[in-house]
Amino acid sequence: MESAAKLFVGMHDFKSFGRVKKDESSLVEIQHIGISKKENTIMIHIVGSHFLWSQVRRMVGVLVEVGKGKMKENHVIEFMNSFSERPSQLTAPASGLYLEHVYYEGETVSLLPKWPLIVS
Repeated sequence: MESAAKLFVGMHDFKSFGRVKKDESSLVEIQHIGISKKENTIMIHIVGSHFLWSQVRRMVGVLVEVGKGKMKENHVIEFMNSFSERPSQLTAPASGLYLEHVYYEGETVSLLPKWPLIVS
């Protein structure tokens, strides 16, 4: 999961991962993804320029499939290079998802979560 997550970092076209209006860009810059696990809990911390509707839930769904061995890392690249409906079929549930912080112009962006990353 961690190596697949690193593929999301940078400026990419996330049209396969979010709903985009006709006149809207699907380019999003992901600045950081951190993954930690403790017992049966996996925490994923994502920092980005902005997010498309359902983008984070679909990214997490794809990462879970990679973690289960049901999907290969190269699928992440394929989804960003050409449109696919597959990520929408893997949308993670909204429960457990929350917005931690919104950064405004001039504010320093922190790549660390306010909660501690737990490394097993």
